[in-house]
Amino acid sequence: MPSLKLKAQPDFAKNINNFPLPAENNAVLDKIRKDIILNDKTFKESLLSCREESGTGADNWFRNISVTMAGPRYLSYVVFENSTCEWAPEFEYNQYSLVYDLKTGERVDWFAVLPKNLIGNKPQNYKTTDRSIRSTQSTLKILALFKTQYIKEMDDTENECCDCLNIRTNYWDKQSKKIAPFSFLLWLNAKEHSLTLVLQDNLPAHEMRECGTASVNVTLNMLKQNGVSRDFLNTLKNATAVPEKFRNAAAD
Repeated sequence: MPSLKLKAQPDFAKNINNFPLPAENNAVLDKIRKDIILNDKTFKESLLSCREESGTGADNWFRNISVTMAGPRYLSYVVFENSTCEWAPEFEYNQYSLVYDLKTGERVDWFAVLPKNLIGNKPQNYKTTDRSIRSTQSTLKILALFKTQYIKEMDDTENECCDCLNIRTNYWDKQSKKIAPFSFLLWLNAKEHSLTLVLQDNLPAHEMRECGTASVNVTLNMLKQNGVSRDFLNTLKNATAVPEKFRNAAAD
């Protein structure tokens, strides 16, 4: 399957990117476009409501969308959102990924693609279409993989984030008032031929200063060593970087 042609869309508003969409038409791509539009509905409604209520242009809102892979087999988006309306906390600062299977038009189910020993068991009632599903809880194995690669990329074992990750496997979730495991956002990175892991914003504030944007690119070799399928590895290996006009450097 060759690289997918994309068509840029005009910004929805000042500093608010629209999703670049597949340029071609077929049943699978139509399904993807429909899901993207549905996923986008809540954000755009909130932006318009904020504008109406505040009487301003909501100029402090922004959204940056990066396409990190466009074939073969997968279409991967990374989205950075920010809002300033107190009643719209979901978008105060939000980062998520949408990764689609170009054979089916469905969002990728990471629990089906990655081996169980790496990603763990699928949570009950898990649905890839649920807008709240943005990340996956980590197993000790994926946490160890993240730590190893993060320390290697930082080349600094004294880094505070490395220290806190080395002594912890979980954190205190204020919302649920329970001990919870770290979680990671996943997307596909065609430029680096890798799977990107981003530590989610669930650490105490003093640790978030060091770890909040921590991300690593898990290489083909590391994925192979952890039992990822040959088909998945070949897909990443054969991917070509998406044109720069569709990419945000922060997602590379």
